[in-house]
This record gives sequence, C-alpha cells and structure tokens, in this order.
Amino acid sequence: MCSCAEEERYAGSYERVNEYVAGMIRKYQRNTLFILVDFHMQRGGLKNLLTTLREDISFVHIEEGAGSRAQAAAYLQRLDAQSSMPHYTEHELEQALGDRRTFRASDIHQIHEKLYRDALKNKSYRAYQNLDFHPETTVQKPVQDAAAILRDMVGLKQQKEILEQIVAAFAIRKMRATLGTETKRPSMHMCFTGNPGSAKTTVARLLADILSKENILPTGRFIECGRADLVAKYVGWTAVCVKEKFRAARGGILFIDEAYALLDDRSGSYGDEAISTIVQEMENHREDVIVIFAGYPKKMQAFLDANEGLRSRIAFHVSFPDYTADELAEILRLIAHQQGYTLTEEIVTHCRTQFSSVCRQADFGNGRFVRNVFEQALMNQSQRLWTLREQNALTEDSLRQLTVADFNVAALQPVRQRQASMGFSVSHA
Repeated sequence: MCSCAEEERYAGSYERVNEYVAGMIRKYQRNTLFILVDFHMQRGGLKNLLTTLREDISFVHIEEGAGSRAQAAAYLQRLDAQSSMPHYTEHELEQALGDRRTFRASDIHQIHEKLYRDALKNKSYRAYQNLDFHPETTVQKPVQDAAAILRDMVGLKQQKEILEQIVAAFAIRKMRATLGTETKRPSMHMCFTGNPGSAKTTVARLLADILSKENILPTGRFIECGRADLVAKYVGWTAVCVKEKFRAARGGILFIDEAYALLDDRSGSYGDEAISTIVQEMENHREDVIVIFAGYPKKMQAFLDANEGLRSRIAFHVSFPDYTADELAEILRLIAHQQGYTLTEEIVTHCRTQFSSVCRQADFGNGRFVRNVFEQALMNQSQRLWTLREQNALTEDSLRQLTVADFNVAALQPVRQRQASMGFSVSHA
C-alpha cells in the first residue's frame, strides 16, 4: 500500500505516477501476480505503463473475445436458468438479442440485467406491462440502409462496382467452402485517392456497415485515425499505438486519413516505424481487418513508394474524381430533399451555371462545397423570412420554399471577388 505522502507526491503527474507504478511492479514481480484491467469504455490507460515495462516483464494479453449469435443465445439461456426471477422463453431471449450478430460476454450480461429488471413487469404482473410512467417524447427516426444510401449517392460508379465484386467474391467463396474446397481469404486492403469532399470517408463508413450486414466483416467497426493517433512522442511507443488501432478495428475497417502525413524527411523516424508496423499488422490481420488509406492522389503515390511491401498488400486502388457541374447540381437537389426542401428547376439551373465556373478552381471542395452553399442559402432564407414576418404570416410552405435570390451566396462568388484587398495604394503625380 502507498502512504498518503506518496499518493500526494505522484498524483499530480500522470507520467510520474506511471513511473512509480512501474517501479512497484518491478520490485515485487517475483512474489506477486499483477492483473491489469483495461476497460473497453476507457481504452488506452495502460498503454504507457506496458511500454515502460515491456523490456523487463512479460505480460499475457487476454482480450475479451466476441462470440456468434448462437453462442450468445446459449449463454443468455444459461444465465436465465440460474436466475431467481421467473424465466423467459427461448423466443423471448432470442428477441432480446436484437439484430446483432456478434456479442461479448459483457454484452450478454447487460442484456440479462435488463431482462432481470423487467421481469417483475413482464412476468409477475403481466397486466401492467404496457404501463409507462415516463412516456418517450422523442421520435426515433428509422436508420436508412447503408446499401441504399450508397446506391442513392451521386456518381461513384467505380466504388459501387467494387463493392459488388467484393460481395460476389465472398458469396462464391462460401459456396466453395460448403463443397469442401479450401479457399484462402483474399486481401481486401484499399487505397482511396481524391480531393477533399469527394466522399472518401463517407463511402468507407458505408462500406463497413454493408460488409458487416453481408457477413463479410464480423463487427463492422469503423476506426478513423491519422498521424496524431499513430505516431507517439517517445521511442518504442509508435508500434504500440499502431497495434492498438488494429485491435480496436478488429472485425471492421481501419481508415487512415491523409496517410502520407506519416512520411518524415529522414529515415528511421517515428513515421517510418509507424509505416513498417502498419505493413506488418496488415499481414497479421488480413483475415479480420480491412485497411483503407486515403488522401490526395499525388501525395498518396509518394506514400505507397515509401515502403516496398505497402503497395503489394493493397488489393483495390479506388480513385474519387472531382464532381462535374451536373453531379454537383444533383448533390444539391439530394441534400435539399433530405432536409425537406424542394428546389425549383430555376434554382438548379442557376446553381449549375455557377458550379461550372467553380469546378475550374483548385480544391473547391466537391460535395462539401455544395453543402456549404446550401447552408448559406438557408441563412439567406431565414433572414428574408424574418424580415417579412410582420407583413405575412409564416406558413409551412414558406418555410420550405427557397428562391434563386437565396442562392446568391458568398461561396458561389468568383475567388477574385471573395478576396478582400489589403495593402497600400501609391499614386504617382
């Protein structure tokens, strides 16, 4: 046990506490079994401590695994049988599992605790089970299917075709497995290249959900990270950071945005250590993690050339081209529809004309730019309606109606007009 003086001495600094605990473990390791617990909801607290001790002490890493739905149902039935409350039927327990396919043991215990709490109402006093003393006041919107969202997105023909190839390949692989033909899982790592706003991150998120529902990815987790999440400040910590991200993404997708930021000006740097570890983990986790690198096209080429084994491990190179003026107009129409607005053809034509000139500007923002245009138009509409509120009563139609004038926004002005002039003017006599 630590004395009060020792606690006050080390509680003020996390690193000093870390060093103190490491010293205590080294001192008493021969006669003491240390069990370190890292909670799923508060991951990463032990990372620095384990890094400090890894040269002196060997730890056995035991991670809570995930089981199938059938295993979860069997475990929940066993917990229900051991409960002192009235028992649930097999069908009721199956319904309590919801639509999920994979479960941790802790997930099953949470479900069982809820069933236990509801047993009095659902089992002992069934006549009162429909009473609700705290009615829900908010309406839960149905979650739209990820495949439908991707299908409705403007453009992205190549991305949709690749998804169909992946699903088809795994469907055939399952059929071959039923016939007793051994097939090795192909590499599915990807590289997304495109300018900002070209939907790289959005497609990656949808891909995780779709592949999970198709039973290609067990969990469908989506872990997004960048250089700050992968490169540590001290020697030996970077590899630990990278491996931690791969563990977090197990059963899903690890999305590394602006991956070229890992490149440093000199060899042997922390960035090189991160890239080397990523290549190693891509091979170690090829069965349960899909890595997607994303960034600008030219910079991504330099990144792929930085490590000999990197390019060969990427199965799909997907380009996200800039949207055309017609596609930007369709994106605008889609955004408006999703938010309950209907755009007239006059508005769409006006914006399409403006988009034609904006598309010729470098890094104009693609879909992100269109969203900014629409949000600025809503601001103009709000100001217009607020000015007229005393003369005309605001109706639902007026609140949903936009005009061409509302789209005379700053984002659509030419760059030369949006730049404020600065400096001095010198006149010559």
